[in-house]
Amino acid sequence: MSITLNYSDIIKNQATINIGCIGHVSEGKSTLVKALTGVATQRYKSEQKRNITIKLGYANCKIWKCPQTNTIFYTSSDKDEYINPKNNIKAELVKHISFVDCPGHDSFMSTMISGTNVMDAAFLLIAADNKIIPQAQTYEHLLAISYTDINNILVVQNKLDLLKSKKTAINNKLKIDDFLEGSKAEKSPIIPISAQLKLNIDKIAEFMYQSIPQKPLELNKPVLMSIVRSFNSNKAYKSYKTLSGGILGGSINCGVLNVNDFIEIRPGIIENGICTPLITQVRSIFSEKKSIPYAVSGGLIGIGTTLDPFFTASDRLKGQVIGHVGTLPPIYSELFVKLKRFKRYDIEKKKYLKNESVQVCINNNTVNGSIIVKKDKGKILLNLPVCCELNTKITIFRYINGIQKLYSTGTIVNGTQFNSIKYNLDISKYKYNPSHKYVLNLDKKSIDNLFDFDYETQINSFSFQK
Repeated sequence: MSITLNYSDIIKNQATINIGCIGHVSEGKSTLVKALTGVATQRYKSEQKRNITIKLGYANCKIWKCPQTNTIFYTSSDKDEYINPKNNIKAELVKHISFVDCPGHDSFMSTMISGTNVMDAAFLLIAADNKIIPQAQTYEHLLAISYTDINNILVVQNKLDLLKSKKTAINNKLKIDDFLEGSKAEKSPIIPISAQLKLNIDKIAEFMYQSIPQKPLELNKPVLMSIVRSFNSNKAYKSYKTLSGGILGGSINCGVLNVNDFIEIRPGIIENGICTPLITQVRSIFSEKKSIPYAVSGGLIGIGTTLDPFFTASDRLKGQVIGHVGTLPPIYSELFVKLKRFKRYDIEKKKYLKNESVQVCINNNTVNGSIIVKKDKGKILLNLPVCCELNTKITIFRYINGIQKLYSTGTIVNGTQFNSIKYNLDISKYKYNPSHKYVLNLDKKSIDNLFDFDYETQINSFSFQK
């Protein structure tokens, strides 16, 4: 039996591409996301009070194209249709994008690293009024994604509205060019904008449509998803009769997740040296506030479950892995990795001490451990077991003068499996047994033109302060 999924139906319901917004603190990342999506990603009181992003922020937007003029438009994701205001012709939905708004403060570097696991592309924001380029986290963020599979990078020169002349903007761009030379973003376009005034945002929409391809949707593999966040949606003093189960958030790597599917969460509860994976049923799937019957790989989704919300509250399950029951990778207590040092100008190269304490980022998980290194090979004993696949890329932070600094990247080549695993029920009743095959119908025309951009033309459109 086969089930056909139309690409047009998928993007109507959920985002299929994730874009990370990276860069130093106060460069305008959250402001740009809000300009594109209409959503403020700084949702927590601590973030609003300090006006910085602390946790990964999420928001979606839709990209539309007028079939008559080929003009590109962008709206919030809750819009079901868009009419070109100049000719009253209904636009065609061509893409649905999810943004990952990363914290720019150095204290939350590991949070930014965990966000790269779900990114398909990245926007690197640099403020046009910066005297020094690069700022510390601009450098570290570009360094971090340089060792990932993210190859599609757009450089956004923000805050043009704060400049007094075109010459100042061009001088700032020349500094950006010097900084990017030799990096993965060396040939990336640099778009001048004002996120605050929403100037030139349409060019970013054009870039998203024309230059960020849809990655293949692997529909017929078992579901694999890392948990980016978990929480309890119940209000205080709510009657126990109306309580809802815990919520899991993240981005599916592969497979199709349906409402009523049974899923496994690994490692699960870790207590007294024993891992107890959790088995639960999917009660609902949401893309932002929209309830959807199924989800595929790509954009960030929320999953309502039958779990006791105690387990999901306060991100307790962040970094764990979701999949169909019986299909998840092993749990490891020790990892054997092939290492490569980040090439940093600001940190002296220094050998690892034997059993040196380090922090390791694996997918969306951040765990502490100790490392032993011989040449380019390392053995990491983890403080807590993790569920992951072999060949997964990891990032290692070292303590340099009491501060955690990005130091090495690596690839997991092997590991010691954690065998103290106990299930609290008979999982044979819930094991994944697919009875059908999915077929994807790409009922959207391919992009027939490349991103056309000229910096000089764009900079001439700004009215600078006198």
